[in-house]
Amino acid sequence: MEPTLRAVVVVLCLTWALPAGAQPVRDHLKCYKVKDPQTKATYTADVAGLAAEPGCTIKVPATMVCVPASKTNVQPPPPGGGGTGTPNAFGCYKIKCPKATLPAFRLNDQFGSRSVTPSAPKVVCAPAAPLCSGAADCPVGAACNTTTGQCEAACGDANHSICHGGCCGGGTCQPGTVASACGNGGDCVVCNAANQAGSACVGGHCGCTSTDDCPAASAQSAGRACLLAGIFVCVPQCNKPNIGPCNGGCCSAAVDGTCESGTADTACGNTGGTCVDCTSSLATCMNGSCM
Repeated sequence: MEPTLRAVVVVLCLTWALPAGAQPVRDHLKCYKVKDPQTKATYTADVAGLAAEPGCTIKVPATMVCVPASKTNVQPPPPGGGGTGTPNAFGCYKIKCPKATLPAFRLNDQFGSRSVTPSAPKVVCAPAAPLCSGAADCPVGAACNTTTGQCEAACGDANHSICHGGCCGGGTCQPGTVASACGNGGDCVVCNAANQAGSACVGGHCGCTSTDDCPAASAQSAGRACLLAGIFVCVPQCNKPNIGPCNGGCCSAAVDGTCESGTADTACGNTGGTCVDCTSSLATCMNGSCM
């Protein structure tokens, strides 16, 4: 419960004509008597409504829950217009405040405009967290439980959406910014030496910030180079603008080449630079050098 609660004034309103196929706006509050399993407790709060009322006593559990609702087809047509607005759901609790002088209140709703005289407050309604229908309805780092409508840290099953930001790892939403759990929205990915995109987590995806973050060349496979612009990811191209040298092996051409393992006689090298053709000097490629 919030340390300070505000009284809620419920204003009923109605949109008289709805376009064909349009859904009624849930701009009313419909209140239900509830059985609340919350442990009994008493709180004190200073409540400001029609007037400042310090030292009020609030009793938990809730006695009512008010939820957004729509209202149409009112018969006979009432005389007023009323206001508009989309409210949250509210939990309502018994309240008792020291006696105070309360001003008259102008109630202007669908059923007419008139001055009403308030007496002692009976309930105070605290806004509930809004229900969610997808990840976008939740704060960053949480997923929507589409069964209960609640935003939770849990993720990765049929009842939960993807995480809003970060990624899902081990059944829990993760920030998605570390190599061991990298991602943005879906399942977390491990960025390691075997990941062709790179071993660093950059911008929510596996990538690179230097040559060392890319897979290294071996006798069986070519190394990769880091694209140091845009998405910062390891690529097979080399000797192009904004691309670093290959991680081991060599680049097949001085301009617009591709990374090679650097072990072939026609494409020899182990420094990531341009490959050398050993056959032109009747030599053989051994350990990345023409010999």
